[in-house]
Amino acid sequence: MASVEVKKTFEGKSTSDLYDAGLKALPKAGFELWKQRPLAYLVMSKRVENGNQIDCNFMVHMGFPVNVSVTLGCDALGEDDLRPWADKVFAAVQEVL
Repeated sequence: MASVEVKKTFEGKSTSDLYDAGLKALPKAGFELWKQRPLAYLVMSKRVENGNQIDCNFMVHMGFPVNVSVTLGCDALGEDDLRPWADKVFAAVQEVL
């Protein structure tokens, strides 16, 4: 199973701002929300691409500045196939912020 994790820092945004942005951004990026864990600032989602399920975890990490990690995994796809999906998620986050 290939997986990729991408982290980005967001100056001036709170954990709640980014968690709420993730809830809106993931569907914009084509992912179906699967589980939400507000106390952990975690959103789990998935999508099917060419018959392959891609799992995506969006997690907001407390600290200063706040950062977000997007972790994608798929049994049939490689890291090079998954990385553009992380870019799409972060582009959608920027749109909704």
